[in-house]
Amino acid sequence: MTRAKHLKGVCSHCRLPFEFPAHSIGLTAQCPHCGQPTELLLAPPPADTWASRRLIAWTIVAGLVVAVGVIVPLAGLKFFQKKLEERRANQPVTTTTGSPPTNGLPKKP
Repeated sequence: MTRAKHLKGVCSHCRLPFEFPAHSIGLTAQCPHCGQPTELLLAPPPADTWASRRLIAWTIVAGLVVAVGVIVPLAGLKFFQKKLEERRANQPVTTTTGSPPTNGLPKKP
């Protein structure tokens, strides 16, 4: 005994859902809810809901926040590395004569 696959359809009159055997697709039958003759067709896919668009929007916002959270610190690091290199390049070269470096601090008496 084989079981027929059932498909889901919608009545063209009352718009209520019902199931019918797959082999009868395209035929006309009475709706089990309103009794009107309706063509047995597959139910249309569900419409795009507002919630799914909202989820997509928040996913994009979260991705932008993560991208900014990565790019800004990297740009700041590059900026300060460049400033450090400029500072080191502008420091005068001093030769030591055996005295320990003072690191720019005044000598203690």
